[in-house]
Formats: sequence, C-alpha cells, structure tokens
Amino acid sequence: APGPVRIGIALSQTGNLADSAAHYWKGVELWRDRVNASGGLLGRKVEFVVYDDRSDAATSARLYERLITSDKVDLLISRNVEYEIYRESQPASIVVASVADAIAIAARRCANLGFAKEAFETAEDLEGPDPKMLLFDLVRLNGVVADWRANKVSFRGLESWAKGTAGLDYVPSIGEDAAQKHADYYLATWHGEFVPLRAHLRRGRGTRLIRVYLYVDDATKSIVVGKVDRHGPDRTT
Repeated sequence: APGPVRIGIALSQTGNLADSAAHYWKGVELWRDRVNASGGLLGRKVEFVVYDDRSDAATSARLYERLITSDKVDLLISRNVEYEIYRESQPASIVVASVADAIAIAARRCANLGFAKEAFETAEDLEGPDPKMLLFDLVRLNGVVADWRANKVSFRGLESWAKGTAGLDYVPSIGEDAAQKHADYYLATWHGEFVPLRAHLRRGRGTRLIRVYLYVDDATKSIVVGKVDRHGPDRTT
C-alpha cells in the first residue's frame, strides 16, 4: 500500500495564541478525518507532522524550515504571516533579484522593523549575496523585535537571542575608534533625525559578504535598518 501523505503544521499549542489556534486545529482535524474516511488523497491516507511554535513567529519560521528540510513533508498548512514571508523567500515562490528587492520586500512586510531612506539608497549599489537569504535574515530580525516587544528578551539579551534563537549573524556594535573616526558614515536618518548605526547583520562570505547596519533603540524597543554595505570604514581606513 502507498505510504501516507505527510502534511506539516506549526501550531500555537501553547502561548498567548493557543486558544484561537485550538479552534483552527479542530477544523484541520475534521478535514483530515473526512478525507481519510473517503479514501484519502489520491488513495493515500493523510498524516500530520505537528510542532508547537509556542505562539512565536520566529519559532514558527524555523519549524517550517525544519518541516521542509529535515522532515521532508509532502505538503504544508500555514496561517502564520511570518512563515508566509519566509516561504516567499524560497526560490520556487518568489524572485528576489537583488539586494534592493530584498530591502523593498522586507520594508513592506516586516512590520516590526523600520527602514531609513539610506537603506534603500545603499542597497541599490550592491550585488549579492543570495538576496533571498538576506530577506530571510530580515524576517527573522523582525521576529526578534516582536519577541523583544513581548518582553521575551531584554535589551541586554538581544545579541544571544538573535544568534541563538533566530540563528542570525548579529554583531551588537562596531569598534569605538571606527565610530569616532567615521562618525558621519555610521549615521542614518530616522523620523527627521540622525541616528547612530552600531549593530549589524552579516550575510555571505569573502568578497560576497555584506553588512546590514542597524539602529537599535532600547527606549522604544525598535530596530531600524540604516545602511547596507560591503564593509563600513574602520579605524585603519
């Protein structure tokens, strides 16, 4: 007999979305039972592979990546906005032709991030690395800010959370010598004022390495994408 059709789901079984997700899950179970009772999909029974995303968008995105790459399920069911952005970053789903495309898509879809005008201007001048993965990095950073605002992590814990929980190559600061020597470079415009760019994300390696410079504001729990560049000037330049 043919094996089952395995369908992956990341569901909020715990956390603040668990109550609403419970009704959704009942509907999904009812659909599965009816399909199986009528002979399955193309003669194959339906079987779910389910993970608890703990009502956390960043966790949900990682679980869907696991369902795709490790569990290798046949189909996915998702109602998670963050995952939908992640799914769109995959080659089969959307074309992200450039770094500028990645920044533009993230600006439209990542509600927890801000984007300075300099982010769009500097992105226009860059090629590579894989812009789809740059978009995925920004989606995950968006989830980090959501967790920060939900008090799941403190300002002091942002670096370890971004690295350990979100899997980002996150650097919390640049050298003080570089910041002082090239103060004008490490600025972006946000809400009519200049803000300092100290933290950054790294994506790619070698000659294809780029950095996304960030303004991190503890007072408002905000992260603003300020500039995208190969490498900002340091104390030796």
